[in-house]
Amino acid sequence: MNKIGRTKEIPRIIVPQGAQKHIASHFGVSGETVRRALKYIINTELAVRIREEAIKNYGGAESIIRVKI
Repeated sequence: MNKIGRTKEIPRIIVPQGAQKHIASHFGVSGETVRRALKYIINTELAVRIREEAIKNYGGAESIIRVKI
């Protein structure tokens, strides 16, 4: 099967440098939890709140990354 030209769109939230550490401190979670939430790897209520907080108060921006599959 030829997969040339096939891509997958992956959502991400991009935050300024150092913001992930501040978000982790704000929620009392690990940096890994914040990274996984911002990469949409986890989709719990906490992850949704982390993403909302990142956009609202930490200069985060939603982005779509296209990767070849």
